[in-house]
Amino acid sequence: MSEQDKDNQDGLHFYYDRDERLKNAPRVVKDFYNGNMKTPERGLIRVLVANKASRIMFLTLVFLTALGIAISLVERSSNTEKKDGVRYSLTAFSFDESIYVAVKLDENSGYDKNTDVDIVIAALDKTGTVVEKNNLSGTYSGKESFFRTTFYDYDIMLIEAVIKSGENSIVLTAPVEKR
Repeated sequence: MSEQDKDNQDGLHFYYDRDERLKNAPRVVKDFYNGNMKTPERGLIRVLVANKASRIMFLTLVFLTALGIAISLVERSSNTEKKDGVRYSLTAFSFDESIYVAVKLDENSGYDKNTDVDIVIAALDKTGTVVEKNNLSGTYSGKESFFRTTFYDYDIMLIEAVIKSGENSIVLTAPVEKR
């Protein structure tokens, strides 16, 4: 008995002929074995524009990103404003049945004069009625400045600040954040 017969005790012989098998194979398999198969695109941008569906998805993604950036640049927040190179911002939050309000004037190194700042802060309830007002005053010389006050009514929903700084008059509003 030969060595092949020892491995194959039933006496079966297996023959493998690649050419015979490839005669009945689909075109894709034949192309793969011949080396004619089209390789997939390489690189991120090439993959994103490889076919029509990918191009549409890529262009949609680019459009939505550009739209988001444009909206964020154009949209003006009602609690910040910039005049004469100085950024004014208003924040308000509630804590332990008190409302803490802060008006911040950012630093401006090019600002070389002392300016009187008068601020009227009004606290409004749900209906928009003014519940209480506080007046603050101080000077701004180009350094970062804070003007703070506190209200003791938990029903306040909105804070409105009228800031008069030199010739500028600015109105800022901010909702009260619950903390």
